[in-house]
Amino acid sequence: MKRMNTLKAAVIGASLITLSGLAGSLHASTLVVEPEAKAESKHDEKAIDVIEKSFEAVGGRELMESAEYIHTKGGLSIPAAGITGSMETYVHAPDKLFVLINIPMIGEQKQGMNGDIAWSSDAMSGPRLLPEDEAEALREETNPASRLNFKNDHKVIEHAGEVEFDGQQAHKIRLVDNNDKESFEYYSIDKGYMIGMEAKVPTQMGELQMTSYMREYKDMGGVLQPTKMVQKAGPQEFVITINEVSYDEIDSSVFELPEAVKALVKAQKKDD
Repeated sequence: MKRMNTLKAAVIGASLITLSGLAGSLHASTLVVEPEAKAESKHDEKAIDVIEKSFEAVGGRELMESAEYIHTKGGLSIPAAGITGSMETYVHAPDKLFVLINIPMIGEQKQGMNGDIAWSSDAMSGPRLLPEDEAEALREETNPASRLNFKNDHKVIEHAGEVEFDGQQAHKIRLVDNNDKESFEYYSIDKGYMIGMEAKVPTQMGELQMTSYMREYKDMGGVLQPTKMVQKAGPQEFVITINEVSYDEIDSSVFELPEAVKALVKAQKKDD
């Protein structure tokens, strides 16, 4: 059971952070800054310039703003466990999301958001409504263009030096958002785009410390994006691959709440 829980935690973490990589930037998540740092406020022009240039490197602001629908197909693997599976994601900006992961030993893992309602369902835990920390992590993924508002969303954006990351020379950028959540992002000095990030991600299994490596950038529909993302969470390493991306309109039925989730929403409203 312990091994199953570990694998499940890795899969859940992957579903939370896959989507924003498709826009060339994995959005930061939830490492809470110590109380004494809450008054900190700093916008470093060098850091802002690095991030702005990363948008141009993957296709430009205009193209990122136009991405209303995103449908991806790919795979997920946990090499140490010899496990592989499939992953499919659907996004209708700004507030609809559906993620379907199918992996042996765990079965189907589903997550979704429709407006204010964020939910998850799997064979081990059944359907549930997500608590606010998990819901917020999904909410950030439903609108790829939200990344473009990074200056308004972060009170600290600072250049933390030039370092080696994943075999490349990179700009290290420290960010603290308006909810005092800290993350670190890495941008290739040579190519300009993001190549990794470090953050804590909330899941049903608790917070996971994630280090993400964004590799094998390819042009897909005019957007340059990573097609291989390696995620390290504790002792586990898992790999997400993207094989297909479509920006065509997605039928609204994809985002409808499952009946079991509708029942949970009804019960919650009754309790309120």
